[in-house]
Amino acid sequence: PLVSGVAVLNATLHDDGGALRGGVNASITAQIAVRVVKRPVPADPFYATQTVLFGLTFGWNHTDQTVGTPPLGAVYNFTLTVFEEGNNATNCTPSSNGTRANCTVAVVQAGECGPAGCRFALGGLVTGRWYAATVVAHNEAGTSNATALRQLVLRHPTPPASTSVRQALASGEDLTSTVNFAWSSPDDNGDARGRDPGRVRLEGYDCQVRVAGLWANISFPHDVHSFSAAVNWTGWDAALLAFPDGTVLSARKGDTISFTARSRNWAFSSERTAPALDRLLALPSPNVTVRAEEQYNSAVNLLWMPPLDRGWGDGTAAVTAYRVEVSLCPHFNATTACRTSATNAPAASVPVLPSGEAVYNLSRVEQPLAAARYYYRVATWNA
Repeated sequence: PLVSGVAVLNATLHDDGGALRGGVNASITAQIAVRVVKRPVPADPFYATQTVLFGLTFGWNHTDQTVGTPPLGAVYNFTLTVFEEGNNATNCTPSSNGTRANCTVAVVQAGECGPAGCRFALGGLVTGRWYAATVVAHNEAGTSNATALRQLVLRHPTPPASTSVRQALASGEDLTSTVNFAWSSPDDNGDARGRDPGRVRLEGYDCQVRVAGLWANISFPHDVHSFSAAVNWTGWDAALLAFPDGTVLSARKGDTISFTARSRNWAFSSERTAPALDRLLALPSPNVTVRAEEQYNSAVNLLWMPPLDRGWGDGTAAVTAYRVEVSLCPHFNATTACRTSATNAPAASVPVLPSGEAVYNLSRVEQPLAAARYYYRVATWNA
């Protein structure tokens, strides 16, 4: 087999005798230089990217099989053919550039390609449709085999359909809590849903949390729709929010937490959602002036002023429930002798007097014993 280049062939012409040579056998040998040029190899790799709406950029690399000076077999151009799938591409004639019958033929000169390979941008495509493309290389010996691909033309996905942020509070003994963030899938992943039988898969989501002028940007894959940030209280009013990627933000109780998210396919990102808001809620302060009043039937009413700080640094956060405990022992031991009992009362079931005091009848917790000393305490929940 011959390789590209200049091959030197030894040719021998043999005369077995005849009248012209007086019947004498004779031969002559000569060397002949022959140009040997092979067809070019296929383009590899061949790929498509999308950075603008309604368009694709095709790119390819090519290894030129050339030898000698001047080079033999150099590729002088490439023919790129792009057509919408489902349409007959036989109308594509590679003799000239242009668009005909949902088919585009482009001739790219080899001199137009740079060190990174060849590029060709094609616009006017339809979002949500698949396009097939082939590229071939040409040299003086012929045309290479075609390299092919298919690519879906995308648009911006819609934002996640909904977002939420909600804090899950801790108990008084454990000064930690979490803020939970969640979002739903978008209505359109970016393929003009309904035009193409298959939906393009999202690449993922980009989430942003803002609090007290600081922010955390966190990205997640397409199959994740929630995450949590740990709230570590460093005091009654200061906290650190720790996110899954290691970001830590400082915050104070009552600060507004703003959460937004956007969808992302392999080409574009959506707009951000409208912010989902919540306020960083801390433990409420203790109730004020807890006191007991004996009633005419030996029943006892427990009265207290609700906390001045209900978790946002003021009295605006909602109290959801009270925990009322009664015991014969000052340390509220869980023993038979102490007769410690407790009940959780929804805040809506606890009347508030005109003085602002909450009142609770203790017969619902423990029927008092006559001539006995009782100890009472009240805890407050704000979520």
